[in-house]
Amino acid sequence: MNQRGQAMLIVVVLLGILLIVKSLWFDPVGGLEGEKETYRVFAQEVASLQNTSLLERWGLLTYRVMFVLQEEEEGITEVMYRDNTSEEWITEVLEGQYRAKVRAYLLYTIPMKDIHIKGGIQEWKQH
Repeated sequence: MNQRGQAMLIVVVLLGILLIVKSLWFDPVGGLEGEKETYRVFAQEVASLQNTSLLERWGLLTYRVMFVLQEEEEGITEVMYRDNTSEEWITEVLEGQYRAKVRAYLLYTIPMKDIHIKGGIQEWKQH
């Protein structure tokens, strides 16, 4: 392999490492508290339900929430999520209007699709 080929190989390896670091540590939203954390859990659950691609059915996609925003202080957002300890579905009413961005990853590292979640259960049922 000539020097140009070796240099390109090194660049590809470094960019691959950079993509892995970005996907695993920089992309996901940090520690959230209170209602934003509740909405994060809801958005992650809904994102996997909205995506019906072949990769999803094969179990090759993982989902990470990029951000959660409270758009308005007034109003309510009704959310439903599965409790990890009891495996039961819990319904909560959050104060304000929320939206989130969830990203689907192929094999934990390759970004495949951005899914925008807005509102709660009622808005999601209408789509």
